[in-house]
Amino acid sequence: MKKVISLILVSCLVLFVFASCGSKGDYQIVIPENATLTEQYAAENLSAIIEDYYGVTLSIVKDSEPEQKSEILIGETSREESKAVKVEGDNYVIKVVGNKLVVKGGNELATYRALEHLYTVLKESKEGKAFAWTDGY
Repeated sequence: MKKVISLILVSCLVLFVFASCGSKGDYQIVIPENATLTEQYAAENLSAIIEDYYGVTLSIVKDSEPEQKSEILIGETSREESKAVKVEGDNYVIKVVGNKLVVKGGNELATYRALEHLYTVLKESKEGKAFAWTDGY
C-alpha cells in the first residue's frame, strides 16, 4: 500500500536540513553498527551528494554513537524511529518520523534502492522541481 508523504513536510525538511545547517549542520547520517558495505557506500554517497548540492557536510556515524535530535537513519538502526518503521521483502520506505528521516528497505538491495530514490528527489528539489513521495511500492 502506497502512502503519500506531504510535499510540504518533505520540502520543509529538505530546506531545514540542507539550507539552514551551515557547514557542519545539526544532522548526521546514522548507519547500523553492523552496516553492510552497501549501506556504508550508500551513506558516503548520500553525504557527498548533500555536500555537492547544498554545501553541507554531514558526518556518518554508527548507531552506537550518541543520538542527535535530527538524523538521517539508513537501514535497520537501533534508533526508535527506525524500529517503528516496518518494511519487508523488496519494498522500501522513506519516511519522516519526528525530526528524523528514515530510509529503510526490507533487505540490503531495497535499502540501496531507497537511497537511489532519495538521491533523485534531492536532485529534483535542488533544481526546483516539485515531487510526490511514496512509502516504498
